[in-house]
Amino acid sequence: VAVTDNDTPNLVVSTEAVTVAEAGSAIYMVRLAKQPTDAVTVTVLGMGNGVSVDTDGGMQGQQASLSFTTGNWNAEQTVTVSAADDDNTIFETVTLTHTADGGGYDAVSQALVVVNVTDDDTGSLVVSPEAVTVAEKGSATYTVKLATEPTDGVMVTVQGMGNGVSVDTDRRRGGQQTSLGFTTSNWDRWQTVTVWAAADDNIVFETVTLAHSAVGGGYDAVNQALVVVTVTDDDTAGLVVSAETVNVVEEDSATYTVKLATPPTGAVTVTVGGMGSGVSVDTDS
Repeated sequence: VAVTDNDTPNLVVSTEAVTVAEAGSAIYMVRLAKQPTDAVTVTVLGMGNGVSVDTDGGMQGQQASLSFTTGNWNAEQTVTVSAADDDNTIFETVTLTHTADGGGYDAVSQALVVVNVTDDDTGSLVVSPEAVTVAEKGSATYTVKLATEPTDGVMVTVQGMGNGVSVDTDRRRGGQQTSLGFTTSNWDRWQTVTVWAAADDNIVFETVTLAHSAVGGGYDAVNQALVVVTVTDDDTAGLVVSAETVNVVEEDSATYTVKLATPPTGAVTVTVGGMGSGVSVDTDS
């Protein structure tokens, strides 16, 4: 009697996909589908994008092969998948392949395991410092960068200027620019924003909040980073009289005028004092 074997040599993986968090790990199992004729070595291939494997945690370093014999061919062996931490916000996907050598398994189809890496980085804008003080007719600077690597170019725009406050993101160009460009190469390099404060006639210390919005590279939905600008005023409140001395003939009168040196923040009442020795004043004749 001739017995024909209808079992097909094949590699069996316990799952076709695993999910791994950045800086974390996951496992899956591998075994042979039928008894080999001799020892079989299974090698894991396809690692990259921060994904690595280890087939023997008891050995130093990361091993990438599994050994099966005619005795342990159906005992599952463990593969540990690890994902490195990175600075981008991309959810990587890597497909691991498994090849076999020896024991009649040389021509078997490759078994595949898809590794999905979940990212723990959050795209955001970083400003330093978060508050600046600018004197009237003066300037100050702050810097901006991205917190994580973008997937493509990112344009950051400064908004909220007013009350005499303006910005310039590139002083080498004519006019005042209000945007900064970041790429996948320079995303972590600080770029400078110059803040200007115009002179005015009032004595008010203005406060302006600058907001920063981003578009592109996975940064469209990030929260706006804020920088508070406080403008210190160089104007001094005071009274101005048209003459510091007036001469008046007895039983006669003379006039002088009074005004404010700077615009007030509200209504101002000026009172004249010091009358006496026959001298009187009238502010509404």
